Order: sequence, then structure tokens, then C-alpha cells
Amino acid sequence: RSLTWRIVAVVLVAELMCAILLPTAALLHERFERYRGFDALLRRQADSVMSTLQDAQQSGRTPATDLAELALPSDDLYLVEDPDGHILEKSPRWKAGLQVPAQDGYSTRRVGGIAYRIYRTDNTRPMGAKDHGGIILVYAVPLSNLWRSIFAAVRFYVFTSLLLLAVTGGGLAWYLRRVLLPLRT
Repeated sequence: RSLTWRIVAVVLVAELMCAILLPTAALLHERFERYRGFDALLRRQADSVMSTLQDAQQSGRTPATDLAELALPSDDLYLVEDPDGHILEKSPRWKAGLQVPAQDGYSTRRVGGIAYRIYRTDNTRPMGAKDHGGIILVYAVPLSNLWRSIFAAVRFYVFTSLLLLAVTGGGLAWYLRRVLLPLRT
């Protein structure tokens, strides 16, 4: 009996380590892949805002009217500045504490307990900043839904790992008892 339980214990410890490592690897992988997709979505939304602003300027319409027709998600935020920092347009729900990143690209900032993924881009084509040679667009999206989906995927991996641990552990204990029965007698 002692040999049986030692073998079962070693196998269960190895499986438990796998059950811990798999969700950890899944968390890292899901975070990387989902952030990559999220950044592509963020850039696409920013490009839509930029195109809408440029179309409005070229046609002589009010940018705010065209942006309202764009039907952006209500939690998304945007800010359009000229190179001197004068605000040309901004979303109605823009957070005052959300600082504009100094460089182009992606960053993460927290305002009022809410984490935002931010995309900043300089547009070299003039739009409302005729003498300055361009505008700065900042587009921000809260990260709460992204993290909710990451944790949902990791929960699946944890549940699956624990289920497999229980099934294989029980099956192994039963099998080893049967196979090692002749050694007991």
C-alpha cells in the first residue's frame, strides 16, 4: 500500500504543478494576444475619428455633428489638439485628469480608479491647425472589459485543469490499486 500511495502522490503533485502552471501561462498568453487585438481596435477607432474630422473639415460641416453620427462606444474618449495644446474637439465624457501622452503610440493610464488604454498619434495633414502642420489625436478606452474577458478565459483553463486533475488522479489511484494488488498478497 505504501508504494501505491507514493506513486499516486508523486503523480498528483506533478499534475497539480501543471494545473498551476497552465493557467499562469494562459494568463500571460491571453493578456498578450488580447492586448494586441485591443490595440488594433483602438487604432481603428482613432483612425475613424480622424477620418470623420477630416471629412467634416473638407465638406465644411461641424465636426461634432459628424462625430455624433460615428456612434462610438459611450465609454470611449477622444481628444483632438493642435500642436500648441489648444483643444479642437473632445468627447463629451473626456476625463479631466487623463493626461495626454508626450509621444505617439500606446500607453496605459489610470484616472479615478479606471484604467484606460490610450493611443496617441500626430497627424501630419492639417485639420483645423492650418499654420501648425497637423493635429494630435488621443483615443482612450477603459480596460475593464478587456480584463474581464482575459479572466474569463483563465477561469476556463483553471476549471479544466482541476477537472482533469480530479479525473486522472482518481483514475490513477484505481488503476494502481488493481495493478499493484499482486504485490500486496
